[in-house]
Amino acid sequence: MNWRSKAVCATDINHSYWLSYNLDKISYAIDGCNKCTVKRECLLYNMELDNPMGVIAGTTEFDRLLLKWKKADDLNDNNWE
Repeated sequence: MNWRSKAVCATDINHSYWLSYNLDKISYAIDGCNKCTVKRECLLYNMELDNPMGVIAGTTEFDRLLLKWKKADDLNDNNWE
């Protein structure tokens, strides 16, 4: 049995909520991730993908985009002036 079969999103009746842009559904998915026992494995796996969509390990696409921008800002601090 691999880690994906243990994921909350894989067994939840509302599994499509993890790919929604509806704020209530996103909140539901984040709550599910916070209860998930394989959250770490999910995050590590999805960090290797180019453009993972939806809620992943309790983060939204927007959250992950902000992290990328912050990393770029930290690496290229002089380029923003």
